Amino acid sequence: MKPLSFKQLQLRVLTVLFLLFSSTVIGYRYFLELPKLEKNIALLAEKELKLLDYGVQAALTSLSRLTYDYSVWTSTYDFMHDLNE
Repeated sequence: MKPLSFKQLQLRVLTVLFLLFSSTVIGYRYFLELPKLEKNIALLAEKELKLLDYGVQAALTSLSRLTYDYSVWTSTYDFMHDLNE
């Protein structure tokens, strides 16, 4: 077997270093960053749902007040209208 030249040895070392660096970066992203990202997305979605629920409840409360006021005004109008006839 022939001994490796300096350029071949250098190329193999650089290839091994590149593969090691790439696998480290990919592993870090996959095993550490991705779970954090999924957790943050889940928390954000939960906050959005809570805000949406609060907004819907506030809108329903407002609508129930308007409906009550309208029913009171309508019955008062009907009473006044029937009284004058």
